[in-house]
Amino acid sequence: MNLGVFETRLVEALRPHLPVNVLLVAGPCFAGPATGARPEVFVHAARFDDLGGVTADGAVIGRVPWQADAQASGFEESRPARIEIEITFVCAQPWQARTLAGQAATPLLRSLETLNTVSLGDPTDHLGSLVFTDQRAVLHACRTERQEHDGVAVHHAVLTLRLEGFLRVRLAAPGGLLRDSAFAGQVPTLEVCFDPTGIDLPREHAILRNPSSTLLDLAGWTIEDAAPKRPHRYRFPPLALIVPGGELRLFSGRGQDNATTLYWGRRQAVWNNTGDIAILRDPDGVERARAVCVPAPKPAKLPRKRR
Repeated sequence: MNLGVFETRLVEALRPHLPVNVLLVAGPCFAGPATGARPEVFVHAARFDDLGGVTADGAVIGRVPWQADAQASGFEESRPARIEIEITFVCAQPWQARTLAGQAATPLLRSLETLNTVSLGDPTDHLGSLVFTDQRAVLHACRTERQEHDGVAVHHAVLTLRLEGFLRVRLAAPGGLLRDSAFAGQVPTLEVCFDPTGIDLPREHAILRNPSSTLLDLAGWTIEDAAPKRPHRYRFPPLALIVPGGELRLFSGRGQDNATTLYWGRRQAVWNNTGDIAILRDPDGVERARAVCVPAPKPAKLPRKRR
């Protein structure tokens, strides 16, 4: 991730506001042989933090599909994020360091606050982008310290600026973002009896069939519905095996598991009669199959005959 764009921007913004004898450096603070001989200012974009996909008011950020071109697809999301920038003023006297920090604080904040959208990735990559946007700048911390370099005392004033905004991520690949997995070679087919005749709970079930010529082990696989926030999810237990050409049925209600039948153990039905989606994932979390539950069309009502 290229945070150097912030360093370049701030060095340019600071130059008109500092004395001509001040050395401006983009990058982390370091001690050279002439440290303290002339004032030095180091501008370093030191840290990027992802805030876990949760905004300040508690909203959870979700991914949405993104079609990069006719062949490539993936997702995009805007995640709350934070960038910390440290500006270190190195001077022979403490008052010099504090004076330079005071002169620089306002131009630094102004420069960051007026930034447009900043690309942190490769701007020529049409299948992916990292863009920092909607940022606001705050002066997060200020400290002073005394250090010695080669027996010479120097004084540092360190401003920490914080940029709070959103990192917009776009990722795509030809054919979609399919993960490499050891489970790719063995994929069962999936079917759902979502609206059975009679009471739903004891009768609705998913059917998984093994079309391959080898034994299929579903231990650690999961099946879930398409609820957007809290999907109903079942994890297959150890020794959930399907013989070649065989099938395994997962009923939503309660019962005693055996070699060909498993029970979810729920008190309520899982699959909506009005339409639903069942998603089967391998232990890596990769979707391997899905079944779309589409209700049968209702028969058309015949017009009444007029008497």
